Amino acid sequence: MEINQHSLFNQLKKTDSDRAFLLFFAPKQLQSAFAVIDLWNAELMDQLCMITEPHMAMIRLQWWKDQLAQVAQSSVFSDVAMIQQLKELMARFSLATQDFIAVLDGIADGLAVDEGTDAPSFARYLLAHQGGLLRLKAKMIGVEDQALKVIEALGAVYGLMRGVYSLSAPHAQINVRGIFRDYFLTGSRADLAKTLKRKMDEILNHISRHDQLSFGERRVVIKSSDIIFQNCVHKKAGKKYFCALQTLANLYDQEILRANYSPQDFKPILFKELKIWWQS
Repeated sequence: MEINQHSLFNQLKKTDSDRAFLLFFAPKQLQSAFAVIDLWNAELMDQLCMITEPHMAMIRLQWWKDQLAQVAQSSVFSDVAMIQQLKELMARFSLATQDFIAVLDGIADGLAVDEGTDAPSFARYLLAHQGGLLRLKAKMIGVEDQALKVIEALGAVYGLMRGVYSLSAPHAQINVRGIFRDYFLTGSRADLAKTLKRKMDEILNHISRHDQLSFGERRVVIKSSDIIFQNCVHKKAGKKYFCALQTLANLYDQEILRANYSPQDFKPILFKELKIWWQS
C-alpha cells in the first residue's frame, strides 16, 4: 500500500477504521489522495463533536469554506496542513472548490437534524455529505458525470447503514441520534424497532429517487455496480473500491436485519467478511 511520508493510513486508522480498511481496495496511485479526503472528513467530525453550540459549529464550517475559497484563488502556500493538502488535490485532479464546499453545506444541513426531521431532509443531508465525499473520489478515478448521482446515492446508503449501526455504540455518529432520537425514548423494544425500520425505509426510498434506481428485494442496499463499473469507470482499477464500499454497506444492512432493528443486539462486523462478500 503506497502511503506517503505523513503516514496517512496510520492516522486514518485511528479515526475511521472503516475508511482506512477500504483504502486497500482503492487504486494504488490514489490511496494517499483518498486518505486525505477521509482524514479531512474525520477532522471535521472530530471538531464538530467537541462543539456543543450549533452556531459555533456553523462558524467553524464557514471558516473551512473561507479557507478553501481563499486558497483556491491564491498561489500562496497555506500554513494549515489539511488546507494545503486539499489545495494540492484540487490542482492534481482538477477538482472544483465547490465540490468541497458542497460537502460542508451538507454537514451544515445535518447539524439541523432533530427529532421529527422528515426523511427527505435527512436523505438530502446524506447525499450531500456522505455522497459528496464519494463523489470527490469518483472524480479522481474518472467516473463520468452521468454516473455521479449513482455514486452519491451509494455513499448516502453507506452513510445511513453505518450511522444506524453506530446506534449500538456509547456515542452514535454525529447527526444520527437526531433523526432516530425517538428510538431512545421510553417504549417497548418492539415498538422502537418498528420506528427505526420505518424511518430507514423512508430514507432509503428518498435516496433511491435521487438516481432513479430501486433497492431490489427486501430494501437491501442499492444495486448500482453494473451502472458504475461496466459503463462509467474509465480506470477499471476503481471497481474494487466501489464494490468494497457497497459490500460493507450490505454487511451493516444484513446485521441490522439480523438483529431485527434492535441496536442492543448488533454484533461486530468482521472485516474478513468483507473480503469473502467481495470475492463472491
